[in-house]
Amino acid sequence: MLLSRNLKLVRCIRKYSSEKLWQEVSIPVPWGEIRGKWWGRTDIRPVLTLHGWQDNCGSFDRLIPLLQAEKLGFLAVDLPGHGYSSRIPPGMSYDSNTYLLTIKYIQTHFGWRKISFLAHSMSGFFAYMYTMYYPDRVDFLALFDSIWHQDDAVRIKAERVESFVKNNAFAFTEKEPPSYSLEQLRQMLSVPNKNSIKLELTDFILKRNIATSALNPGKYYFTRDPRLKSFDLIYCLREEFIKFTQTIICPVFFVRFKQSYGDSMQFYHGVAEILKKFNSRAECLLLDGTHHGHLNTPDELAGLLRRFIDKYGNMETSGVKDGDFFKGDDPRIKELNNNCGVFDPLIPLLNKEVGFLAIDLPGHGYSSRLPPGQYYNLTVYLLTIRYVTNYFQWPKTSILSHSKGSTIAYIYANMFPHLVDFLAILDAIMLPDRVEPMIKPYEKFVQYNEYAFSDNEPPRYTLDEIRQKAHKPHGNSVDLDKADYLMRRDIAPSKTHPGKYYITIDPRTKCYDMLMFSPKELNEYSKYVDLPIFMAKFVEHGYLIEREEFCKVAYGLTKNENLEVHYVKGTHHAMMNNPEELAPLLRNFIRKHNIGDRSIGRMRQEMVVREDPRIQMAI
Repeated sequence: MLLSRNLKLVRCIRKYSSEKLWQEVSIPVPWGEIRGKWWGRTDIRPVLTLHGWQDNCGSFDRLIPLLQAEKLGFLAVDLPGHGYSSRIPPGMSYDSNTYLLTIKYIQTHFGWRKISFLAHSMSGFFAYMYTMYYPDRVDFLALFDSIWHQDDAVRIKAERVESFVKNNAFAFTEKEPPSYSLEQLRQMLSVPNKNSIKLELTDFILKRNIATSALNPGKYYFTRDPRLKSFDLIYCLREEFIKFTQTIICPVFFVRFKQSYGDSMQFYHGVAEILKKFNSRAECLLLDGTHHGHLNTPDELAGLLRRFIDKYGNMETSGVKDGDFFKGDDPRIKELNNNCGVFDPLIPLLNKEVGFLAIDLPGHGYSSRLPPGQYYNLTVYLLTIRYVTNYFQWPKTSILSHSKGSTIAYIYANMFPHLVDFLAILDAIMLPDRVEPMIKPYEKFVQYNEYAFSDNEPPRYTLDEIRQKAHKPHGNSVDLDKADYLMRRDIAPSKTHPGKYYITIDPRTKCYDMLMFSPKELNEYSKYVDLPIFMAKFVEHGYLIEREEFCKVAYGLTKNENLEVHYVKGTHHAMMNNPEELAPLLRNFIRKHNIGDRSIGRMRQEMVVREDPRIQMAI
């Protein structure tokens, strides 16, 4: 029988099951709630228990009762979009950031000083990454049948970005999804997964994943978010995993089921070898069972886990308060990011026969911010390009981009070379190392999110002070007399301090990451991209990409006969400070390669903004 859903829960509440082995709980997050089951003791910090892709916390119903829950607590949650937990807002995609931030929100809500992880499949990757970011905040890590490795990551990323738009529409349609009998649903859950879940045990997961049809009596439909099919997971290369594993200092319990999906067995042996080499408290085991061995045959696993937890699971009864993780100054934006105004001096010098649509990326300029709790990342910006191209129905796109936008455009062209007719990238930034730059953004995101939706006005400044904030960062990259090009779209007049202004950029953009592919992966794919590419490196103040790194990227494209590489005098914002040298180079490139049909996707009258007081604001 299906468990009833109490959608009125707004704080962490409890609802007893008939067996009183667990309590239903709700944990608030900015986009809704995280639901789950709290097993065992509630007076101590529980083991955070995370399920696999398109499963829910019901997958642990047979394992946890065997783990001495009367001595410990286990908080098994439904991840966002799964089970009874809220879906993320429209237009957002599920990726590793979604789930890593979910863990951060749970930890902050309870004020846990440390986390103990019990995780299966996809969630094992999140738990492992979280442990890499915060090795001193995890006291043990228990993983089974977790998967890290994925070949052909760029192609898979492209397929999932492409499918997302369709799945997003399905997620918020008022039309009821297809409905089935319970027996059909059991077959649908068991058979496509290579019978990983025994047919008679599928109800443990179905209970939280289906709802009764209002149109077809006696039938049910899946309630999990269809956007999960476009889920975007960050995968590790072997050499990266070796580096990351050396940061793991807590005890690790790592199990692989022998009858699981066969293509990852070799990777398991590599993971086990690395863990044993660098962590003396790592236990790596092969057990009989399918990918859902913890649900089908939990007895052997439970005995081994009990011994591991008995050895390492000393739970404290108190933790730090929510705010203690995030001490520091007001984190709201105190310097300017870029917006489409950076192209204002350059575009008038370019080809008159071509139109240019310069956009503010989400969270920048006049464009909308993301919904509460959502993270700015590569997927957000790739989807932004797809939404724009779909809106105009462009068969192909020509892209002119700068800095972070150049990296996004470069990856987009690698993923969809058949949809891009030429690409001009100006002073692109390099992809960061996959661990170190991410620690601080995750640490601060919760606080940034609170400030992003605060009713209090951000810090206020005079126009001259804001010009200095545009000019000074990054080695005086923006000339002082050009700062107004950025300021126009990134400030608003203060309502409380006449004559002063505040910066309107979403503070969460400071947490942006492009964590997706390593430079090695992208350079490998670049060999097969033959579309015309214009690459410009501005040679002064190369704080974002040094000449040597730029050369490596350019070298990866040397087989492309339509590649142009130019070194241009100027700082990172040379196209704004002194566009005269760059403009003729770009004009010649565009003139040479502007051969496609541009009759489709012209300006529409409904998109013209006729009234916006921000546009008329005089500075």
